[in-house]
Amino acid sequence: EILAEIGLDPDIVDMAIADPTTNDEVLADHNAVVDLGGFGVPILVFPDGATIFGPVVTPGPTGEAAMRLWDLTVGWQEFPHLYEMRRPKTAADKAHIDEQFRPYVEARDWRTISNPAP
Repeated sequence: EILAEIGLDPDIVDMAIADPTTNDEVLADHNAVVDLGGFGVPILVFPDGATIFGPVVTPGPTGEAAMRLWDLTVGWQEFPHLYEMRRPKTAADKAHIDEQFRPYVEARDWRTISNPAP
């Protein structure tokens, strides 16, 4: 639905999954990020090769709020030895995260550690 909303062919996802080179391209991208010291998602890679994990925020901001978050994220580059800032998650935060990701988790049909083959 999102692809159609932005004027792209919704079948592009199925075509990419059916294309045997897609896995190679995804693996190459993954390995490139790992080689830069990245881990997990989301990883941002800046033009100088620096990586930052994050931002992790839900729901994703839009408009001016998104621009402020981007400016803050890019601002981390000013402090090359700033490695982590974290806000402890409350029970309400965990409930929010569960609510936000429930449709994703329930909709998936691929096999993972959390969703093994029957």
